[in-house]
Amino acid sequence: MLAEDNKIDYAKTETLFELFTGIRFNYQRLYLHYGYFDFWVHLYDQFMVVALYLVMGPSLFKGIILLGVMMQVSNAFQRVHGGFALFLHNWTTINELRSIYRRLNEFEANLRRYEKPIYVS
Repeated sequence: MLAEDNKIDYAKTETLFELFTGIRFNYQRLYLHYGYFDFWVHLYDQFMVVALYLVMGPSLFKGIILLGVMMQVSNAFQRVHGGFALFLHNWTTINELRSIYRRLNEFEANLRRYEKPIYVS
């Protein structure tokens, strides 16, 4: 966009390369953070699958609870975990909506700040 508006200053090869290098660096950093977040989400989900059996397994093997009870508790635990993990699994969508909301508020604030008063005679 800068090169279209001001071809003399921004349409040089060096300037364009410099601008695209910044964009490329930003996207690489963004994807790295998405990778960390996805790794953490998958690790958390896998741990939640095993956590119930780590807690309830000894009681099952000692004969304190039956396998049917264990399956019912497992089903209930998965439903509760699914309800709480809703925010975790939709975190990128939530952040996109927050970003849109912030940009629109900032845009509206700038419109109000720079609007010219209308004089009615």
